[in-house]
Amino acid sequence: VNVSLSGIGIADMIPPGRIDTLQAQTGTFGSGVILSWQAPADDGYDATSGTCASYDIRYSETGPINTIAQFDAATKLDTSEIIPATPGMIQAFEFQMPEQSTEYWFAMTSIDHRGNVSLLSNTVSAVSLAVELSWFKASAGDGRVVLTWETASEMDNLGFKLLRSTSLNASRFA
Repeated sequence: VNVSLSGIGIADMIPPGRIDTLQAQTGTFGSGVILSWQAPADDGYDATSGTCASYDIRYSETGPINTIAQFDAATKLDTSEIIPATPGMIQAFEFQMPEQSTEYWFAMTSIDHRGNVSLLSNTVSAVSLAVELSWFKASAGDGRVVLTWETASEMDNLGFKLLRSTSLNASRFA
């Protein structure tokens, strides 16, 4: 008996791999957060299966997002501009936080081309700073360094503390 399966599609039931590498850090000028993660594979952890189709990133101001119910209740970010990368590549997304001096918790899922949704990622948090910088400039010359900056906004800011280092070891400041 000859059986031909040409023209018959096999349903994709395998969701993308879980993102467990989600990280958060304060954004470029203090009012945002940069989220980064390792791009998952389309089918589980099989890197040869291609890229996932999209991401669903959400945040909460009330606490960690550890369950699907908490994820569903969290605020959804517009991720339409994020193009999923090749599995294993690092991706990043900068989000401008609505309120300064507030802790935000983030979690995400990935979705494949058939609508299969990954397991919930790890949860991370970040605190927006009380000062938002418009720009910062360092100019060297005549044996000195001149620092200038402008703030876009400040909330309950008493001043600035500048640290310098003469060492390449960033943990040793004067």
